[in-house]
Amino acid sequence: MGSKMFSNQSINVRKGDLTKEQTDVIVVCASSKALLESVLKSGGDTVQASYNNGLRKKATQVFAVATGGHLRAKEIYFLPWEPNPDETLLCESLKNFVSNAIEKAANDNRKSIAFPAIGCGQYGCSISLVAKTLIEEACRLRTLYPIAITFIIQPDRTDIYDEFQKQIDLLETLEPSQSLEQPLESPIISVSIGNGIIVVEKGNITTQKVDVIIGSSSSIVLTQTIIEAAGDEVKTTYETESKRNPNSILISTPPGQLSCRRIFFLKWKPDADNSILRQSIIDFIWNVIQNIISCNYTSVAFPAIGCGGYGCSVDIVVKTMVREIKNQLKTRNLSLTVKFVIQPEQQNIYDEFCKQVLASKEEPAEKSVEDQLPTTWEKSTGNQLRFVVLTNSDEYKSVFKDFNKAMKGKYTEIIKIERIQNERWLLQYLAHSRDFKKRLRIDTEKRLYHGCPEKAANSIIQDCFNRSFAGVNGTAYGVGTFYLIQTDVIVVCASSKALLESVLKSGGDAVQASYNNGLRKKATQVIAVAAGGHLRAKEIYFLPWEPNPDETLLCKSLKNFVSNAIEKAANDNRKSIAFPAIGCGQYGCSISLVAKTVIEEACRLRTLYPIAITFIIQPDRTDIYDEFCKQIDLLETSEPSQSLEQPLESPIISVSIGNGIIVVEKGNITTQKVDVIIGSSSSIVLTQTIIEAAGDEVKTTYETESKRNPNSILISTPPGQLSCRRIFFLKWKPDADDSILRQSIIDFIWNVIQNIISCNYTSVAFPAIGCGGYGCSVDIVVKTMVREIKNQLKTRNLSLTVKFVIQPEQQNIYDEFCKQVLASKKELVEKSVEDQLPTTWEKSTGNQLRFVVSTNSDEYKSVFKDFNKAMKGKYTEIIKIERIQNERWLLQYLAHSRDFKKRLRIDTEKRLYHGCPEKAANSIIQDCFNRSFAGVNGTAYGVGVYFSSSAIYSHGYTQPNANGERCMFVSRVLIGKTTKGDSSMKTRPVGFDSTTDGKHIFVTYHDAQAIAEYLITYK
Repeated sequence: MGSKMFSNQSINVRKGDLTKEQTDVIVVCASSKALLESVLKSGGDTVQASYNNGLRKKATQVFAVATGGHLRAKEIYFLPWEPNPDETLLCESLKNFVSNAIEKAANDNRKSIAFPAIGCGQYGCSISLVAKTLIEEACRLRTLYPIAITFIIQPDRTDIYDEFQKQIDLLETLEPSQSLEQPLESPIISVSIGNGIIVVEKGNITTQKVDVIIGSSSSIVLTQTIIEAAGDEVKTTYETESKRNPNSILISTPPGQLSCRRIFFLKWKPDADNSILRQSIIDFIWNVIQNIISCNYTSVAFPAIGCGGYGCSVDIVVKTMVREIKNQLKTRNLSLTVKFVIQPEQQNIYDEFCKQVLASKEEPAEKSVEDQLPTTWEKSTGNQLRFVVLTNSDEYKSVFKDFNKAMKGKYTEIIKIERIQNERWLLQYLAHSRDFKKRLRIDTEKRLYHGCPEKAANSIIQDCFNRSFAGVNGTAYGVGTFYLIQTDVIVVCASSKALLESVLKSGGDAVQASYNNGLRKKATQVIAVAAGGHLRAKEIYFLPWEPNPDETLLCKSLKNFVSNAIEKAANDNRKSIAFPAIGCGQYGCSISLVAKTVIEEACRLRTLYPIAITFIIQPDRTDIYDEFCKQIDLLETSEPSQSLEQPLESPIISVSIGNGIIVVEKGNITTQKVDVIIGSSSSIVLTQTIIEAAGDEVKTTYETESKRNPNSILISTPPGQLSCRRIFFLKWKPDADDSILRQSIIDFIWNVIQNIISCNYTSVAFPAIGCGGYGCSVDIVVKTMVREIKNQLKTRNLSLTVKFVIQPEQQNIYDEFCKQVLASKKELVEKSVEDQLPTTWEKSTGNQLRFVVSTNSDEYKSVFKDFNKAMKGKYTEIIKIERIQNERWLLQYLAHSRDFKKRLRIDTEKRLYHGCPEKAANSIIQDCFNRSFAGVNGTAYGVGVYFSSSAIYSHGYTQPNANGERCMFVSRVLIGKTTKGDSSMKTRPVGFDSTTDGKHIFVTYHDAQAIAEYLITYK
């Protein structure tokens, strides 16, 4: 057989059989039926099974399979490819096919690769064009990667073989400068983000003059390129650290011969699952930024990780990298220059980085309330809204400069400049601002003036430029806006006319205006208003309440009144609250019943929240005062088990979060039997306690590592004499600024979790960092720690036990941890649409809603098993099971589900059946179980949509089509609070979410309360 080698570039063309080629990799075009069948047949059952598995995982670019059977290669790459009648698009697709395969092979450290002559067989593409494109692209890539490339031509296709030889001959005769198409010089783009800068340029990562150059251990080619350019010192350091710390996320080396100060090699692994891919990139960026901050570096150069031969979506990789860098620069307010350095030949990747960096700078991540407050704002201990700005501050000078320029000669002096700090108003404005930017794609904010009388100014500061000011400064351009008891909280029953009027009168205009504003917003539970006027409290809570002649309902309403107020006060970090004796005045309720109910409820809540509770009785109502005293006396003389005192031994609480568990207990951190015990270098006492208990080995390791790596965020030591597998000492520093404090705790938790994952540990014990002598808010520290742990467990789906170990004498800290861990498990992070879709869902290129489930999949077996168990003997065969993928319906259902869980504190979802005719099924798949289906399956238990846990029952509502086929939905249904239904119920009864027969039938009344998950077609 003939053979031709382009010697300078190590590119071969040979006649032969791809299945018999002895090489590291053979490349198969998955759309070439004949070649695909030949390779799978030669590979045997193992290759066929691996190929099927790759298809199930929805690999969109390259999936690699180990060879077997009669194949002589080490590995097979299956790639998609389709021809195109447009020659430009055809050439682009051919280049992508070759580059995707070769870049992956280079990253996999393969030395040789063999291609078929794609497009020259059944597709009838121009042989000349195909050969020219493939050979030129292979030639270009061969200059980048040390890999031998061979094109295997069928023996009977001399025409194809001759054309490939001709193209190689042409390249050999070209001048070096002509051998590859050189792109025009691309510009360097630069964009400011806060105090930072993002730069995109084409170039060589090893020539960058920055503080830090980033390498990724997942790319062997990139790592080798950096190490070869940096020299032996870097090579030795990298190899030594890799052996010493094989699980380390980051290896930091000196620069060697590079023009940087440090090189960071980070572990990173691409993933076919886009949500995991995104999270891995976010983690990669976060690790880099965290280490840059700790070393006080100011510039860094990134390569385009994941954009080579991994088959990752360039769009997802680039968008996530840029978005996270923007996020880090903005939220941390970093003075940092970040360079993305793209290889000169990667024009499409360069273009994508430019597009994302230059894109509208929308808010990259949802910020906490504190993070959204201006940095100039001062901390307020009460409800202060006005703060005098210091005359020597830059803030004062900026405002004065603009005012003075416009008003020069029009005023004699500035008495003072006050900063308005109305947090509620600011957050509403920022939400409005984000909406404007999203809708208009530009920033239309202007700094303007608004003059008004002093009284109006006082009202505006309390309640913003509301509609009551419309037209005050004219209407020429539209009718709108130009621009007692000393306690933390007093509670007012809004339906008590006399008390309400008295409080509003004492509070003055500001309180009246704020209360009216709350009413306008239709607050249904608690309207919280800053106190003013002659009131001596800090805040007023206005709550609705109505009496009830039914004593049971009356007691329930009284308990709700007390608990709503106390729980809000506790969440607002209030320390004292005062109640009136509601119901004992104009309503004439039983004084004894009211006193007993509210005192007992207050007692119960006092065991949960550290808040002082007072009941204020009118001086002339001695009867009411005596009854309240009597109820307190009765409680004080009751048995200890019934009293308010805390139990002697605090219980261990445990809560499941996804696949993980959070535990809170009192105890000694050094006695915990877990994989990892956490210490904080900021606490000398804690560090010494752990080291003393662990022994000399740990002490020596800790001191050695502290000297060797003084800037290291984490020091990992063996357990010594402790009952763990490892001890992690982490750097952490408290801060008086609450937003910085929160971020530092989030970073602390993230570092721990990241290192636990890399070492495959499954349990960890945390101390209550920051809750000792630092003066940090226990509320902020605990809430942030617990929130971030929940976040990590849920978003990463970790099977991890996390213990918070509190010192026995720290009852208040223990109580706070229990409160936060037991708090409603609301969604901690807003997920992207893609992240909310089930992992079983397939990608859809159009508007396809129905996907046939593979009969050999676990998904099919699970649905079949339950259906078959219930319907055995009632059907002859299952024709198919289809997965319903209606994204809009799913997102509505998930929003409904979150609301149910938040309101009911339990998960009430059930998997139920719904049988119907084929025509109705088609309509349901398009438009969900909407109200048009109400009553279709009967009305005995309410006029809604009927579901059953019994497939046999639902079978009764199916109808055979012309082929004798029936259909039944498997649905996820939110039952919520359910009650016995009857035919008169056209909507859900008040206080309930569904009706039932009390056995297996459930009726829903809301379109998004159920979702069709699968459709079973059977006979």
